[in-house]
Amino acid sequence: VRYFFEQKQGKNYAINYGIRMSCGEILIFIDDDITVEKSWFDFVIQSIQKNPDVEIFGGRIFTKWPDLTPEWVRYSSSTFPFLFCDHNLGEKQVYYSNSPLPAGANFWIKRSLLKKYNVMFNVNYGPCGMKRVSGSETEFLKRMYDNGVKMLYVPDALVYHRVLPCEFEFRRLIHRFFSAGKSAVALSPEIIPRRSLFGIPLYIVRQTLEELVVLIFFLLLLHKNKYMNSLIKISYFWGKTNAYYNRCK
Repeated sequence: VRYFFEQKQGKNYAINYGIRMSCGEILIFIDDDITVEKSWFDFVIQSIQKNPDVEIFGGRIFTKWPDLTPEWVRYSSSTFPFLFCDHNLGEKQVYYSNSPLPAGANFWIKRSLLKKYNVMFNVNYGPCGMKRVSGSETEFLKRMYDNGVKMLYVPDALVYHRVLPCEFEFRRLIHRFFSAGKSAVALSPEIIPRRSLFGIPLYIVRQTLEELVVLIFFLLLLHKNKYMNSLIKISYFWGKTNAYYNRCK
């Protein structure tokens, strides 16, 4: 194991530096909070050997919940599985379509891809100090997909994403979903729709208001799972609203 220090703050600065300092022909990307299956690396190698025409591969990710996980968190994770890094497209190998793409916590690429397209990771995305713009890997993968790069889902290359109890803190979750909403807009084409209010698409305004009604309804019924899920959705829509408004300014 070799350790390198990147002076510039930001996840994608660090990723790019790591790529430049590496020497292998296969680049594997995983997170520090995952546990791999014993056979994980074997399936990574096999996938490359058996699919010479594929340049990007994504493995399966299961969420590993801690004990005493609140029920409403599990309920809400089914709405936004990517925020807890759950990535499961089934038991069979399939080629990726536009969405979803491989998850950042478990994918691997051929180095030749970077040379072929003369690309690196966009440093305007990813965590950077107190700033959080999600989608650092997603932006890169979307670019590659738009260039026609083949991507293969490999379910046998399985890892488990460990979720810590501190991640269930209410303010932290709200901020996380708000940031995810902003990132969703940042990753979309920079087009201000015709039907908009201050640059905010009217369908997002409608979705937000509808979800607010749902929130109030389940709040009155004291249905915690559903009203917390609605609150998280509103945070996500509000993140989108904020991003569209700032884009229009």
